[in-house]
Amino acid sequence: MATRNTAFIAILPLLMRPACRRPRLLRKAGASQSIGEILIGVGHHPRIGLSMDLRQLQAFLAIVEAGGFSAAARRLNVSQPPLSMRIGALERDVGVSLLHRSRPRVTPTAAGEILLAHARRILAATDLALAETRRAARGEAGRVRLGFTSSAAHALLPRIMAAAARSLPGVALDLREMPIAEQLTALRRGEVDLAVVRPPIAGGGLHTLALGIDPFVLALPAGHRLARRRSVPLADTAGEPVVMYPSGWAGGFRDLIFSACRDAGFVPRVVHEVVQVHTVLALVGAGIGVGFVPRSISVLGAPGVVFMALRPAPATRFVLAFDTAVESPARDRLAELIVVVDGADASAASPGARAAPAGG
Repeated sequence: MATRNTAFIAILPLLMRPACRRPRLLRKAGASQSIGEILIGVGHHPRIGLSMDLRQLQAFLAIVEAGGFSAAARRLNVSQPPLSMRIGALERDVGVSLLHRSRPRVTPTAAGEILLAHARRILAATDLALAETRRAARGEAGRVRLGFTSSAAHALLPRIMAAAARSLPGVALDLREMPIAEQLTALRRGEVDLAVVRPPIAGGGLHTLALGIDPFVLALPAGHRLARRRSVPLADTAGEPVVMYPSGWAGGFRDLIFSACRDAGFVPRVVHEVVQVHTVLALVGAGIGVGFVPRSISVLGAPGVVFMALRPAPATRFVLAFDTAVESPARDRLAELIVVVDGADASAASPGARAAPAGG
């Protein structure tokens, strides 16, 4: 748009001349040739051009709005001679007079009225471009592709979205729900900017920020003998049939639980292995066995299932993962905000919970 505006300003005085005095390019233009086609030709013609700059447009606009050179000079905090020189250079570039100087109040000529409308749009667009560029550099504008797991959707995502809407309204969030392994692959390929995952983080090259601890609770069928207590010692689950996660899935849940159970003096009696936490809850509700689930997911509840605190409680946690080799001020601001939003949960973590290391 700015190029077209400049081209129009350039060609306007030429079109106002008698045909015999127009440049050869315009004299040869056929009757069927549109002004747009002429402008395109002018924009690429080596003999027609402008040295117009923003200071000239600012000076012209100030003179028109202030009604005179002296008042405009005071507004711009410059002396009058340089201001007059800018307008003189502008009129030479355009090739026409832009101001009526003989009246009590300086006013634009007919050609000046045309330039005035364009100048206002150009200067407003320039101000907007500068403001948006600076906001982007501060991380206050832009787009962040945020990866997350289904469990994070329940535990963190609603608070992240609410906080971002309040604190970073200029940052658009592009949400991508996917398993942890797919998130890490997408990060390394540059397909997401920030990922909410659980450790351990396979491979290297990614930076992580640890979020709050998420202790496991015991999921029991309603009416189970252990459901009558206020909390359950981990050792009391020895011998119970357990619906467990397979090795290498669900953020290392199996390794965390087995390690805690061995420390308590037993090995879990696994009767079924399933990938999803929701499947664990469904089987527990059917009376198939007991299960261990993160507390952040237990708040959703499940039919026929009761949840009990464990003593001691193995724990997992969420981490933010991203590639520091990729510059993204908006991503960095969002990551800082998520850490702050999650701070309350981190400070309220169970004293006896042991979290997996964040890695990174």
